[in-house]
Amino acid sequence: MAVACVSAGLAATVGSLLLPRRYTSTSSILIEPPAGTDPRTLTAISPIYLESLKTYELLATSDSLFAKAAERFGLRRGADREPIETLKSRVLKATKPRDTKLLQISVTLEKPETSQAMAQFLAEETVRLSSELGQDAGKELIEEAQRQWNEMRTQLEAAESAHAKATRDIPVQSLEGEVESLLRLLGRVKRRQSTADAVVAEQVGLKGESAARARAGEFARQVRELEQQIAAKNRLLAERTARAEETKTRVDAAQTALAATAKRIQDLRASLGSSGDRLRVIDKGIVPERPSEPRTVLHATVAVGLALLGSMVYLSLGFSTKRRPS
Repeated sequence: MAVACVSAGLAATVGSLLLPRRYTSTSSILIEPPAGTDPRTLTAISPIYLESLKTYELLATSDSLFAKAAERFGLRRGADREPIETLKSRVLKATKPRDTKLLQISVTLEKPETSQAMAQFLAEETVRLSSELGQDAGKELIEEAQRQWNEMRTQLEAAESAHAKATRDIPVQSLEGEVESLLRLLGRVKRRQSTADAVVAEQVGLKGESAARARAGEFARQVRELEQQIAAKNRLLAERTARAEETKTRVDAAQTALAATAKRIQDLRASLGSSGDRLRVIDKGIVPERPSEPRTVLHATVAVGLALLGSMVYLSLGFSTKRRPS
């Protein structure tokens, strides 16, 4: 057992020492909530919010971003090019520690300077991509609001044109003047009718009674005609006034909707860039001085453990065989 353990430990140690040294550098990103968020709301939803931040791991380890970094730092040069998926699983690791707002990006390479530079590059690119995604979402909202504003502006112009046409084609003021003139004329005719009725009353049984009654009847007829004309003018005036008020109401509604959409566009532009989470690189990482791989102590410990276990199993089987009766 001793020989097996020592031999396994030495073999694992020598094998680890023969492997190329690889260095790991880690950059850290702080994920902050959107600007202007109520702290009480964050406290209430903190477990869910913190769990949702794990999506940034996917952003930091996206294939397109890693391929860009691999091309930038020359990880796939030469004829024997390693598949990008295999290379990424061996080189890159992004984790969000539980119950924290930190995202850690680790890069493991044979050159310590390259591992630090690549980790910093991936962290900065992750921050940039997150900001661009937030701005793109805000720009889409602004473009949609701008499209609605253009439509409402067209509707307002159409409503203003309809109101101007209604005001021009429906001369309400002139019609009101005609009604006032008819009312004044009706007043004069009624006064004459009253005078004629008084004359008829005075000449009852006299020679001029029939002529007086004829004049009174004529005034009564004029009164009826004037009242009919005034009623017709009033109905027409009411219709025209209603049409003018309807077009004016449409103009007012279109102006209100246009102003509300313009205010929304202004608010969206003011909040652009602060509507999503804010990512900030708080640790660019350092150039590692000690290799992270190969893990000689770990390899030797595992080898000794396996040798010890194997020796015990071997000896147990040997003793069991010897103890069997012949």
